[in-house]
Amino acid sequence: MAIVMGVFSMGGWTVQAKAHTQILREKVDDLQASESAGKRKFENWRQDLDDRKQLLERSHSWWDSLKGDKIEETWSELHHIEVEVDRYESTPDLLHLAEEHVHEHLPRARAIHISRELKSLVEKPQEQRSRAIDAIREAHQAAEDRHASERNWQRGIFAISALALLAGLVLILIQALFVRDVPIIPPPGDESDVPNALLLTLVLFVGLIGGLLGALVTQYRIYDKRQAVLNTLWFDPRPALTMAKMALGMWLAFFGVLLVGSGIVVGVYTSVAALVLLAFLFGYGQQAMTKFIDEKVASMLEEKKGDGQP
Repeated sequence: MAIVMGVFSMGGWTVQAKAHTQILREKVDDLQASESAGKRKFENWRQDLDDRKQLLERSHSWWDSLKGDKIEETWSELHHIEVEVDRYESTPDLLHLAEEHVHEHLPRARAIHISRELKSLVEKPQEQRSRAIDAIREAHQAAEDRHASERNWQRGIFAISALALLAGLVLILIQALFVRDVPIIPPPGDESDVPNALLLTLVLFVGLIGGLLGALVTQYRIYDKRQAVLNTLWFDPRPALTMAKMALGMWLAFFGVLLVGSGIVVGVYTSVAALVLLAFLFGYGQQAMTKFIDEKVASMLEEKKGDGQP
């Protein structure tokens, strides 16, 4: 059930955004209580964080998550405040934060380079602190760029899948309204009295269900079995993956049944039940063709923290 719910949930980013907002709010409160200067600045940060938290408490539609505008705005503001708050950290804590950020969000070679650079500035504490702040800012920008790229990938998959599903509906309408007596899908050998449009609908729908089952199996393998941690923060790739598998499963079922029914591929279906089973097998068989999408999603979910430790 958890997997099924995750398929259509696209608002999970708000949970982590609210948690990050609360952490920053507590840090700002501590600064306001301990620092004698900058009271006005701290108050402005508190107000900005409180306003952002109120916005995050509101419901967010799947369309907001797909567009990404509110997500980008939220994390950009939180990153800005986080960098300013980090300036007040002690040098050891600031360096630790910089190391965490660069090893989590930057390529391995770049992270190692920055780590060595920070260590080389140990005799120049002010330059070292300044470089650490720049490193944190660079890591934030890299995260924003990566997530923008991932959202573009997601939107592209959604658009292609939606068009494929719409094309299936158009094909059913063409069969039902314009070529009723000419079956697009060859009827089964038992000469069952099933309308051509219904037969086509059965094939497409069962193929879609096969694709959906394949998507759930993939999600179990990627998410639960591997216990992968979703560190994308700003969107959940599972809905796009599921929709793509459903659309491809539907069309594989159509072409697979068409090839078998027309005799191009050796085989035969002698009843509607056999045809439905064949459509389901072809629909589920999209797993072999969507492996590259599975790998893309798995790469998004790989835990990067510590990957670049020198």
